[in-house]
Amino acid sequence: MTTVPALIIIIVCLLLSSFFAGSETALTASSRARMLWLEKQGDRRAAIVNRLLQSRERLLGALLLGNNAVNIAASSLATGLLLAWLGDVGVVYATVVMTALVVVFCEVLPKTAAINAPDRVAVLVAALDLLRDSAGSCPVTSCTKMTSHTAMNTATAIATTRSRIAATRRRLASSTWPAGLGRGAFKPGATTPVECMQPESPRATRAACEAAKKDV
Repeated sequence: MTTVPALIIIIVCLLLSSFFAGSETALTASSRARMLWLEKQGDRRAAIVNRLLQSRERLLGALLLGNNAVNIAASSLATGLLLAWLGDVGVVYATVVMTALVVVFCEVLPKTAAINAPDRVAVLVAALDLLRDSAGSCPVTSCTKMTSHTAMNTATAIATTRSRIAATRRRLASSTWPAGLGRGAFKPGATTPVECMQPESPRATRAACEAAKKDV
C-alpha cells in the first residue's frame, strides 16, 4: 500500500475512533427522562436513543468493538509506514505517535465534548442512524452478552451457595442439642449437633447408652 492511501485510512480510523468514544460517553450519560419526553413529543432521534439504551450491553459491545478495531487498524498501518521509512526504530516512533494521537484526539477531546452536552451529542449520534443495526444484530456482541450473563449467573450461584453453607454452619455451631434426643448414643459430653454427629467407638457408645439409662 502506498503512502497516501495509508495516511487517508489512518485519518479515517482516527475519526471513527473519536466518533465511537464520544458516542459511548454521550449515550451512557444522556438523560433518560429527557429522551423519553422528546420521544413523546415526536422526536425520532430521541426514539432511536431510547431503543439503543434498551439494549445497553449490546450497544456498549458494538461501540467498544468498533473503537478497538479502528484503533488497531490505524496503529498497524502507522507501524508499517514508519517501518518502511525509518527501519526498525519506526516501531518506537509509531508507538509514541499513535499513543499521543489516540489519547488526545480519540479519547480526551471527544469524551470531554460529549460529557459537557450528553443529550445534544446523543441526539446527533442517533441522527446518523448508524448504531441501531450494530447494536441489534452484531453476533460478536451477542456472544459477549451471553458470556457475561453466564459468568455473572455462575458467580452469583457460587456466592449464594457459599453464604448458605456458612450460615448453616454458624447456626449448627451456635445451637444446643435438645435434652433427651438420643444424645447418649453419640459422643459423650456433646452439647452441639456438630459434636453429636461425631460417633465414638462401639464400646464408648454402649457405655454412653448405659449411662443414659441410669439417668432415666
